[in-house]
Amino acid sequence: MLYIVSKNYTATLYIEFKAKKCVSPDYVMLNLSFPNFKDNNVMTENQIDFAVAIRAYNAADRLPDILDKLKIQEGIEEINWEIVIVDNNSKDNTAQIIADYQSNWKEKFPLKYFFEPRQGASIARRTAMEKTQGSLVGFWDDDNLPAPDWVAQAYAFGKSHPKAGAYGGQIHGEFETEPPPDFKKIAVYLAIIERGQKSFCYNQHQKKSSATRSWYCYF
Repeated sequence: MLYIVSKNYTATLYIEFKAKKCVSPDYVMLNLSFPNFKDNNVMTENQIDFAVAIRAYNAADRLPDILDKLKIQEGIEEINWEIVIVDNNSKDNTAQIIADYQSNWKEKFPLKYFFEPRQGASIARRTAMEKTQGSLVGFWDDDNLPAPDWVAQAYAFGKSHPKAGAYGGQIHGEFETEPPPDFKKIAVYLAIIERGQKSFCYNQHQKKSSATRSWYCYF
């Protein structure tokens, strides 16, 4: 699941924006129970506009494709951004892969690495929120590939919707073989999110499993 959270706002809104192509072959639960990080996000001269936060677990074979695509993002010339990778107690050589990239990193945007021994996606994402200086934090799973304009689109949407606490993008599947005709009925359970090209906001939604009310939007 791909989504962006504003550190200046309690995350109660979920908005999806359009991008050219995203690939997500796996399913990850979405948790919007992020605390308000506003007090920890004081504006400084080194303020980061946008951060791509990747929770990595045994991702040594997947991270190169992600990083190579992030290195050639389009429309980022005026964006001060960074990549934050949280190694969530990997047992493979994820750390070495990142170290190799860092040793040859010549991009203007930094590539940062942090180790989080407590396993769990929500724990790793909280660590990313604490470590990054980004006012907008885009969470990226280690089995997703970004569209060429993903960073630019995500940042632009956040800037044009400053009251949004959280928002996300469309996710398109990449299949080895043609899926069956009725595949769309279960696609959402595989984190394939394709709800058309028109933006919209969900009405107030009551989760069946919780008494907590949330508000969702789609762009």
